[in-house]
Amino acid sequence: MSYDYLFVDNPSQWAEGESIPYGHNHAGDLNMVLMTMAVEITVLFLILRPLSYNLSWGRVLLALILAVPLALLSLISTMHAGFVIFTHAMWCLIMVVMLAVLLIASLHLRAQRKHAVKHL
Repeated sequence: MSYDYLFVDNPSQWAEGESIPYGHNHAGDLNMVLMTMAVEITVLFLILRPLSYNLSWGRVLLALILAVPLALLSLISTMHAGFVIFTHAMWCLIMVVMLAVLLIASLHLRAQRKHAVKHL
């Protein structure tokens, strides 16, 4: 059995009579995902790293609120999609997990600082 279909971006390249495999990449998927990820990273950077890092937990919360629906939509789009779209969905999930960890750490540090100031 040949696995050449994993590397074909254009389904018209297939031999006539051959069925299109389940979950293939369409032409332009890689470019679309790279551009989407560039926009996502830029927006994430602009939210998380302004001139100062005051109210860091609020910025992380905002980024998380924006990332969760994006991750859910990306997961939905993986059905019948190729590996490129699946990779974007995994990027979105990792982003949500990392933002959640960052939010917990920011809130924990905030609570520690308030506790330390209260006992001075």
